[in-house]
Formats: sequence, structure tokens, C-alpha cells
Amino acid sequence: MAAERATLLEEIPMVRRLTSFLLGGCLVAGVLSAPVAATATVQSESVAQTPRAAVAGVVQEPAAKPKRKRVRRAYGKAPVRTVPGRSYAVVFKGRRGDLVRMAPMGAAGRHGWFGPRQVRLVGPGGKRIAPGKVGFHRLRASGTYRFRFTATTKRTHLVKVVAIQAAPDRRVTRRAKRGIQYALDVRVPETGARLVAAQAFDRAVLGGRLLEEPPELRSGDDVLLTPGAPVLLDHLEWSDGAARSGQRLRALRPVGARLRVRSDDLPVLTPEVDGAPVSLPRSAAGAVVTVTADRAADLAAGLLDVRLPVESGWSVLALAPQGQLDSGAGLARTSPSETTTLVLLPGWTRNDDDQVSLASLALHPERVERDGPSVTVPVAEDGRRVLVPVSPEEDEERSRAARLVVSRAPAGAWRAEAGVLVTPVYPRGCNGCGENDTVRLESLGTSEWPFISAGRDAWVLLTALGEERTGEFDVAVVRDPS
Repeated sequence: MAAERATLLEEIPMVRRLTSFLLGGCLVAGVLSAPVAATATVQSESVAQTPRAAVAGVVQEPAAKPKRKRVRRAYGKAPVRTVPGRSYAVVFKGRRGDLVRMAPMGAAGRHGWFGPRQVRLVGPGGKRIAPGKVGFHRLRASGTYRFRFTATTKRTHLVKVVAIQAAPDRRVTRRAKRGIQYALDVRVPETGARLVAAQAFDRAVLGGRLLEEPPELRSGDDVLLTPGAPVLLDHLEWSDGAARSGQRLRALRPVGARLRVRSDDLPVLTPEVDGAPVSLPRSAAGAVVTVTADRAADLAAGLLDVRLPVESGWSVLALAPQGQLDSGAGLARTSPSETTTLVLLPGWTRNDDDQVSLASLALHPERVERDGPSVTVPVAEDGRRVLVPVSPEEDEERSRAARLVVSRAPAGAWRAEAGVLVTPVYPRGCNGCGENDTVRLESLGTSEWPFISAGRDAWVLLTALGEERTGEFDVAVVRDPS
């Protein structure tokens, strides 16, 4: 009978609601009869035995994974607001040949890069498109595409890459656009050198290999491409190996940045060693001088004396085929077996009568010992500068500072220099770099500043500037007491 009364009460809608209320854990004394309460107690015990009850008396299903959020975007639009750790699908319409990528944005607004497996691009028909070596995707057909990824930052941007060709003797300017990343494409010339002046780059690839930015560089201003030598970024080596003729360098500007590019093939000059000087170009971005192995076969210590106007601030880069880059006080190391390319770059000022000449050096047979006695060096009667080697340090690992001492010199104008060959040279725009590589004296005494010589080839270079080609120098190198 009690069972029949309980069944009857269950069929009444109001009693059902009261029973449900009781199952939620709220027992109101005197509302229901004892049989109904007993029924509720049995049901509550069965619920309590359910392991997934988040709230007493209520059974919860396992939480479903949040669905991938879909966002529609177009080229040049604002970035997508994203939650790190959440999955997204950015839908956009693209044309065949477009270069695109998704870029996570940092707190300062700088666009980063996803890893190759952190983002997927699905095209029409559901076919996946793999990224290229630089990190962006090339669309194979026009249609609707979906970038699927898990966000790592609070903003993620759909970026379109626009490639710009840097042809010889051409200037290109493109205004800044949101969501547009300019890619600069430039080829290594067949001969000579190609100088490309542009602003800092995001990343670059040469011959399918991603190039690492030189650690000494803060912001690059120009790129030098010479066949048989490493690619130089602001005078620093940018590639591990030598660049080949016709290779393409693709360098990316930051997203949303303006592009201003000037590309110049440097004119080639042909001065003879120990020959007449040649005029330097007045308006070009620089010049190239090639020195064949036969012309450099008899050079003292393999060093060539490159004479440039000091007041104009011209500099020389010696690029050997093996990738060696040496320069120091107008001295350049040449290759004994292959052609060496000398790249001459102007300084802040130029004169109409600027000239360059190549000369051999007169090598003094005796070395200068540090803290040793003075060495007497006669002036070369044929007008060549005299190179005096400095003995190497015993402990080349430590940085040793030394000063140049001249105690006797010929009558008339003269100049004495001491220094090292710099490999590699410093960034072109560096202010104050290399002040410890070379010292100069034009009067008797000790150089005011020291030069650091440990671990590099040190030398003393003597020049008689007057008409008279006779006389002697007494030179010494002493350790810096400080």
C-alpha cells in the first residue's frame, strides 16, 4: 500500500518538483509524508555514490573541450585578439601566389614567428599547405583558406608578404602598411660587388638557409654581396659560407615597416700594384678593386698597401675567396692562390681629387720584441712604406695592451703606426669601435694610447712623407703599464 501511495505521489507534477528540490540537498521537515521522504533518501544515497557529482545530489557530465574559435580576417586588417592556449581558425580569402603567415605579437607590438608545427594552413578542399623555408606559406589557388593554431600571445596577426626586387642601380620606396611584410630579393652579381642600402631586417635566407644576425650588430644599414665571399651585413659576416654568383638573398623587413632600398653595383677600378693612382668615383656608393693571385705573389707577408685619402675617411674591406676578411691601417691581406676583391667604401666626406693606389711594402727582416731594445729601420729609398713585424705574444689568449715608441726618425715629415689586422672589421656605423687597433705617432716619443695586440698579427708601419728618402727610425713596442 505504501508503494502504491509513493507511485501516486510521483505522478503528481507538484510533488515531482518538491522531490527534485529535496534531491538538491534541501530537506524541509513536515512538507512531505514519510514514504516520500524515504524515497528521496534512497535516491540521494545513489547519487552520492556517483563519482562525478560536482554538487551534492547532482550528476554532471564530463566537461567538453572548447571548440576552436573561428575568426574572419582580410589582408591589412587589425590583429585578432587571442587568448593564450586557446585554439583558433582564422578564415580569409586569398589569391594564387600570395605569401601569407600568422604572426604572434608581443607586448611591444613586435611580430614573432610560429614554429613549423605550431600552425596549419588548410586550403580549398581541406588540403594542407606546408610553410616555406623562411616561414610563410604560398597559396596554390584562389579561394578560402583557414589558419589553424593555438594562440601563444594576446594578439595574432594575419600577415601578407610582399616581395620587392632590388635590381642593380635602382631605388625602391614602399609606404608602411598594417599587416604587410616586405621581402627584399637581391641577387649576388656575377663579378664585382653589389651594395644594398636598407634598414634593419627581421630575418633572411640565402640558398635555402636561414641566416643568423651577427651578435655584434645592433641594427644593419647595408648588405654587401660579393661572389666567392660571405654576405656582409654592415661590414659583419652574415653567412657562414661564401655566396655564389646568381644566388638569391631574401631579407624580410619588420611587419608594418616602410621599405626604402638603394641597390648599386660598385664600379670596378684597375690600378696596378706600384703603379699610378686612380681617381675614386665621386658619386657612386663605393668601388671595387680586384687583385689576382699573380699580382700578389711577391707581396711582403702577403700584405698589400692600399693608399686612400685619409681626410675623406675611405675604408677598405679585403674579401678573399675562402671567406677571410682583413683590413687595418690601409693594409689588406690577399689570397696567394685566388683573386682577392677589395671593396672601397667612402666615409662622411668626399673630395673631387680622391685617389687610390696599390703599393707593395718593404719588409724589414728584424722583428720588434715587446719590451725589447729599439730596432733601427732605414727608410726605403723607392718611397715604399716599411713594414716591421712584431713578435707574437706568448699568451695569445689574454688581451695585451702595448704602446709604440719612436726615439729617432729622419728629417722632414714622417709617420709611424702600429697596430693589428682586424678580422672581421667593425660595423660600419659603429662609433668608437676599433680605437685600440691602431696607434699613430708623428713626433718623437710614446703613443698616447695603447693598442691591443694579443692573438692577432701586429706590425709597425713607417712612412717617410718628405722628398728626402734617407734616414733611419728607432722603434720599440712596450707593454702598457696600466
